[in-house]
Amino acid sequence: MSLEELVRPDLARQEAEEAARNLARQAERLGLPLEDIEVTAPCPTCRRSAYTIHLGTLDPDQTRQLANALRALQRSASPSEGTC
Repeated sequence: MSLEELVRPDLARQEAEEAARNLARQAERLGLPLEDIEVTAPCPTCRRSAYTIHLGTLDPDQTRQLANALRALQRSASPSEGTC
């Protein structure tokens, strides 16, 4: 690894970390702390070519809460039926 590679910021990692922070903040507003969220680097030996974000462990109540919040978001983003 060259010195340039060592000091050059990893923009892809920074973007992944910012996305993870944004998600964690929004989840916290719903009362759903994502305490185990983590960013994982790409793997040079497998098919994972980009950074990934793992939400961590959610118990059944937290999973239902997240599903309900996503369902409500989907309903609010969908056009109302019966309107032109």
